[in-house]
Amino acid sequence: RAPQLKSPPSKRQKGSSLRKIPGARIVPVASRIQAEVEYKAPRSLKKVSMSQFQVVSEDVTRKLAADDEECAICLCPLVDNTNGGYHNSMTATLPSQAWRGKRDTRMVRLPCGHIFHQGCILSSISSLGNRCPYKCSKLVGEPQGKSPSGTMKIIRNSSMHCSGYENDPSSSGTILIQYHIPRGKQMSYHPNPGTTYHSAHRTCYLPDTKKGNELLVRLQYAFRHGLTFTVGTSMTTGVPNSVTWASIHHKTSPSGGSNSHGFPDTSYFANCNKELDDLNVPAITELLKEEDKSSQKKEFGAV
Repeated sequence: RAPQLKSPPSKRQKGSSLRKIPGARIVPVASRIQAEVEYKAPRSLKKVSMSQFQVVSEDVTRKLAADDEECAICLCPLVDNTNGGYHNSMTATLPSQAWRGKRDTRMVRLPCGHIFHQGCILSSISSLGNRCPYKCSKLVGEPQGKSPSGTMKIIRNSSMHCSGYENDPSSSGTILIQYHIPRGKQMSYHPNPGTTYHSAHRTCYLPDTKKGNELLVRLQYAFRHGLTFTVGTSMTTGVPNSVTWASIHHKTSPSGGSNSHGFPDTSYFANCNKELDDLNVPAITELLKEEDKSSQKKEFGAV
């Protein structure tokens, strides 16, 4: 008699074997490797910001011309009434020569509502970052850092506990974050464009608790937006053209206390979340709402 083959478990049966993580909105499979986030560095930070530029309507253009409004960056008129709506004398002084001619002084509106010459705002973003240079100082789109391309792998270890969490009933173990930045060429926004930077590997730790999982979600967002690393001279080795931490502190040891970049550290979560706030990383409540919306779209087949 031929042996009978067991039918694969249904989706419901599979779901019953999953381990729910306290405080997390993610339910990983039994495998220790939960997920891997990939980040692809943009070739130009200007193009990232340009996707947020809005066209200035003809009615607004006529009003700006009538009021003789100036660009807050170059202090020249936004509209030249004598030459088809453009101030051609600007083209010789704008640093963004790649845009050539009238495109340098074409007006664009930022999401905050302020209007500038396109060449002026691109130059400002290149030197000062993707914020409105006027009084509001609001972000132009989402935050964008200068990290090289790489991956962020999440591993959960239920048999390992960060120091201070060994007897914590809310801890399900330890979250290991493995960053890998392969060797590559520096982009235009790095210190030495075209020069090779060295590869980097970092392993970091979080307690598998509600606070740990909430911070993990924000750290994943930061990595997806290039905010975790940058390229420069290593403070540890003094080697130039190295991948270095940006401004988000990580725990690179599960123990040893704050002096050894490990746990226990009672102020770590508050300090790290403050650093993420300063980088305009959305609050955990906002990120979980977006995650719920994304899940609903997948569930109902929405595009």
